[in-house]
Amino acid sequence: NSIEFKPTFIAYFVSISFAVVGVIAILSTLSSGSMDSGALIALAPLGFGLWSLRDLVKQKSSFSSSSRVFCKNTKSCGFDNICAIQLLREYVSGNKNSYYSYELNLVCINGERINIVDHGALHAIRKDASILADYLSIPVWDAIDFRISDSGSDQALKIEVLRNNLFG
Repeated sequence: NSIEFKPTFIAYFVSISFAVVGVIAILSTLSSGSMDSGALIALAPLGFGLWSLRDLVKQKSSFSSSSRVFCKNTKSCGFDNICAIQLLREYVSGNKNSYYSYELNLVCINGERINIVDHGALHAIRKDASILADYLSIPVWDAIDFRISDSGSDQALKIEVLRNNLFG
């Protein structure tokens, strides 16, 4: 009767591990009887672990067919206000490596987009989108592999793509 998107066990494990390491470091510093900079440094992993755990809890999304309502954190939306699922690709570059991240968003009738999940596996995000689209009886707007250049000659094609997606 419902579908939930929630962070993986590994994500929770990493967050909790940071917090535990911070607590152990603080306790060992306190048990030695000296309150030096070590206790302050130990607050960093504890703070990061608790902050990331709070962030993970906020990422949980649920869809209930009995109430026909979607909920994420403090947002809720009736199924009738959701018109499509949008899939996007984002290039993430870091100091040592770069990768693509894939977003699954809900598109509401008023144009608002609500992010449901970001994922590193293309096949998984498409599978999730397909399951959710069937559940909600709405289309998937998969723009992951779709690229149109910004040159003037392609403007008509962009308008046509938008018209087809928005007005079917």
